[in-house]
Amino acid sequence: HESEDEKRTKLEQFYRKEDIKHRIRLKISNIADLSHSRLNCVRQEKQRNKTKNISLVDSYGTTSEDPNTSAMK
Repeated sequence: HESEDEKRTKLEQFYRKEDIKHRIRLKISNIADLSHSRLNCVRQEKQRNKTKNISLVDSYGTTSEDPNTSAMK
């Protein structure tokens, strides 16, 4: 039969292992969340860059990057 100390030691080891597993799962989850939000930031930045580089062409064929200076008014 196991002594109380041996039982306690085994139980502590079990809880320690489970705690480590839980912490690792949390870390993996956090990394996944960060990766996902980073991808969203990259996607938003690409969208912003696309809208920055739009050229406007008026009815005379004049190209302008600034909507305020185009002859489209």
